[in-house]
Amino acid sequence: MLVQLSGRNFGCFRDEFCLSMLAADIEKGSHRGIIEAEIEDDPEPLRLLRIAALYGPNASGKSTIIRAAKVLGAVIRESVHYSSDEVIQSYNPFALSDARTAPSFLAVKAVVAQQVYDYEVEFNSTEFVYEKLVRWEQEKQVVLFERRTGLPLEGEWMQDEQFRLLFREFRKNALVLSLADSLAPGVAKGIASGLKSVLRTHDLAPDAMFAPRRMRFTNVADRVAEDEGFRGWLTQQLIAADVGI
Repeated sequence: MLVQLSGRNFGCFRDEFCLSMLAADIEKGSHRGIIEAEIEDDPEPLRLLRIAALYGPNASGKSTIIRAAKVLGAVIRESVHYSSDEVIQSYNPFALSDARTAPSFLAVKAVVAQQVYDYEVEFNSTEFVYEKLVRWEQEKQVVLFERRTGLPLEGEWMQDEQFRLLFREFRKNALVLSLADSLAPGVAKGIASGLKSVLRTHDLAPDAMFAPRRMRFTNVADRVAEDEGFRGWLTQQLIAADVGI
């Protein structure tokens, strides 16, 4: 479950943006629209919003936040397959200042298998210059791994002999998390799969981002009428979102 998505120097955002799903402003006695995520060894569940709405004027960054989730999920999934000289095409820095030559930063906090993880990445077009995975144990942070260009890999996972041997050297355009998920699954423990699931986005219609607004709505309505599988999926999403429809 998503707790927080954040980033900076990405798309139209030069400075930091943050989408938080913490139910901080809803009274504890209320459960409408709330998910209580059980956390291992924590007596208090984590209260998260079932749904959040992004709203604002045109060109204010709404779709960029969704694209940030899509990009982070994509590089976790795909960087393991990059060739050694492959360009990281997801690099999209803020173009209207000196930040256009700086790395982009993306981060996610999520609940995976009753554990809370923080995952951060900085990258440019040729390499991931920084990457860090943290597990929260109540108020304590346990660094599972931390990589920074020019420095050796550090963290709890380096105590595992197999992981240490595999990651003495690795491609600069590959994420350690992606490689660990593929090459050392006993250490990675499905964290990458959990984060990819949290970061999954859906297009409701083909070429939805480029279609005229009326066409988008028509495509969705037509598909609901004609595609039983899609109609069932959409119904389940509306029920899970608890929006009263």
